[in-house]
Amino acid sequence: MFPTELSVEVFSPPYLSSGPRPQINLAKLKTEISYKEPISIGFVSKKKEGIENVSVIMVAPSFNTHSFSMNQRMMVLEINQVRRVTRNYHVIDCFAPPTPNIAPRGYYLLFVVQNGIPSKGRWVRIS
Repeated sequence: MFPTELSVEVFSPPYLSSGPRPQINLAKLKTEISYKEPISIGFVSKKKEGIENVSVIMVAPSFNTHSFSMNQRMMVLEINQVRRVTRNYHVIDCFAPPTPNIAPRGYYLLFVVQNGIPSKGRWVRIS
């Protein structure tokens, strides 16, 4: 009388099939940062392309209420330089967000994005 429909929809972003993703080195990443603080992020890249098109992104976790996501924000950090340490290992020197108006205190997911391909996110806390 009441038929059940079982269906699944799978989303696979195109960047997952375009080669290896950058990997953040956890030993180099500070998990507690302050405003305007210079930070260094080590990452491994197995891409053949250069490291010119690299960015660091922080995303605030949103919270849902009444089917509306609050507190969504994404910040692109200012990069000072990207250094090649070995063939596949690089270090990005960048700056934390400048003020609490841009990034309120709390937890953020940090990503290294190389040529449009993001790394796995790592949790950092702005205090």
